[in-house]
Amino acid sequence: MIVSWKRRIAWVLWAMMTFGLGPKLPCLYATSTTLAPEADLYLTHNNIFGSRLVGFLNYQDTAKQWTSGYYEYTVDIGLKSFFRRYVYRDPNSEKTKYIIMRLGYAYFPDMTETVGAIDEHRALTEVTFRLPMGPKWLWTQSNKGEIRFLDSETAGRYRGRLKLERSLVVMGIRMTPYAAGEGFYDLRIDQFERFLTTFGIEFPWKYSVILEPSYTHTAVLHGPPAETIGFTIQKHLAMPFALGGTQ
Repeated sequence: MIVSWKRRIAWVLWAMMTFGLGPKLPCLYATSTTLAPEADLYLTHNNIFGSRLVGFLNYQDTAKQWTSGYYEYTVDIGLKSFFRRYVYRDPNSEKTKYIIMRLGYAYFPDMTETVGAIDEHRALTEVTFRLPMGPKWLWTQSNKGEIRFLDSETAGRYRGRLKLERSLVVMGIRMTPYAAGEGFYDLRIDQFERFLTTFGIEFPWKYSVILEPSYTHTAVLHGPPAETIGFTIQKHLAMPFALGGTQ
C-alpha cells in the first residue's frame, strides 16, 4: 500500500512537534553562526564489528575565531541481521543493519583561552535503530548516553535523535536528502536543555566517499539560539580481521 505524500508530511510534522522541534519563533537573544567542517572515517572489520574516527572544528562568527574542536573514536557492533543496501551504491554499510551499538570516547578541546573555559572528555554509548519504509524511505532513531568529565565535575546526558531520509537520483546525480531532530536531556537539571533541527543532503561519490552539506538550528533553554553550517566528508573503508586471529 502506497503512503500518500500528505500522510508522510503529517508523520514528519508530528515527530517534530513531539520532540519539540521545527521552525523557531524569533527571540530576543542574538543568534550566533558556526562553521563546522568535519571528517569521518568508517572502518568495516567484518559483518559484526566496525570502528569510526570523527574530527571537526567550530568557527564562530561572534568570536571571529576557531572556538572548539571535537575528536571521537568508537567501536561499532552490528546486533541485527542485514537488509539490502538502502541507497543506490551508498558506501555507508551501516544502513544495511537494523541495529548498531556504539561504544567510544570523545575529546572536546576549548580553543578560546577564555578564563574559566575548560576542555571536556566524554565516555559514550549509543544504540541506533533503522526501519525501512517502502522502497526508498528510511527512519533512523538513535539513543546516546554520555558521561561528561568537566574539570572536577562529572555530568550525565542523554541524547535522542530521529532522522528521516529518502534516496533518489536527480539528473543522474545520486543523493539522500534528510531531516533530523535531536533533544539533549541534562541529568543535572532533569530536563531537556537544547533541541537541534538539521537539514542536509548526502552525496555518495564513487564507491567509498560521501559528501554531506548540512544546516542546523539549535534552541537552548534559557540561552541564545545558534545556527551551524556544516560540511562533512565521510570515508568508508574495509579493514577486515578474523575473530580468531589475523588474516
